[in-house]
Amino acid sequence: MDDGLYSLVARNTDTNEFIVLPIENENTKEKKYKVNLSSIDKLTTFFNDEKHLIERLYQNKYINFKNADIFITYRNNKEIKFLEPLYKNLNIFRYMSKETEVKLNQKNEYFIDLHDTVFTKLNDKNIRNYILNSYNINLKIKNDIRGMYNTKDLKDINEFKKSIINDLTNYKSLRDMVTEILEYSNPLKKAERLLKNEDRTRALNNEPTKKEEEFLARTMNINIPTNYEENIESSKTYEEADIYKKEGKEIRKMIDLDDIIYGLSDDEALALGIDKRKMDEYVGKAKR
Repeated sequence: MDDGLYSLVARNTDTNEFIVLPIENENTKEKKYKVNLSSIDKLTTFFNDEKHLIERLYQNKYINFKNADIFITYRNNKEIKFLEPLYKNLNIFRYMSKETEVKLNQKNEYFIDLHDTVFTKLNDKNIRNYILNSYNINLKIKNDIRGMYNTKDLKDINEFKKSIINDLTNYKSLRDMVTEILEYSNPLKKAERLLKNEDRTRALNNEPTKKEEEFLARTMNINIPTNYEENIESSKTYEEADIYKKEGKEIRKMIDLDDIIYGLSDDEALALGIDKRKMDEYVGKAKR
């Protein structure tokens, strides 16, 4: 397993703790934290989905939390980028790559099958436009796709197709193409990925995640009363009494003497010009 650029990472979504997971070489049993992308895919494609992988990581004590976000990181132009792991539904990638990962073999039957599927999908104009507008597909491939579908010359079409196939022998280029096509068919998956990426970036920058921001927004009130319901009733009573006072009405006429009067605090009563002692006497007489 050659040294690479990619790391498999688990983030505790409750605490934003990050753990870089070791990738073990099948032959030498050597563990590394930066490897080729295909080395990570060979591991994760044994699992059905993220939940399955998290369970195994927890059982084997690689992580001590179950609320996890699993992703791949790498640097591009000094900027940290994220990729989603591949799981069992894309285990075809496991059968195409060599340890060196420099170039995929064009004669590999799995590679041939996959690039044929890619061209079939690109025949759909909507999918093709989605790919051409994607930031995750490199510019050369996009230019070759435009050339292939804009020319009517069969010789040129074949040349562009050969060029695209050659470009797709780059492991990451093929991976990006396939995952983008899958996201086209599942817009919710893309939305989820973008939200996760935002939270990952915030967490790496020691900024509150969206979830944390929402929690903070709900708890920004200060001096929260111990008995909230009682405080609400008291405030309503004060507001209603204040309105009566401003309108020149007698406060005692709007107060339910059997109930609300005792909801006023001494300060509220004083502010409204109420003598609570006299009111108490009044209430006692009324009850008799």
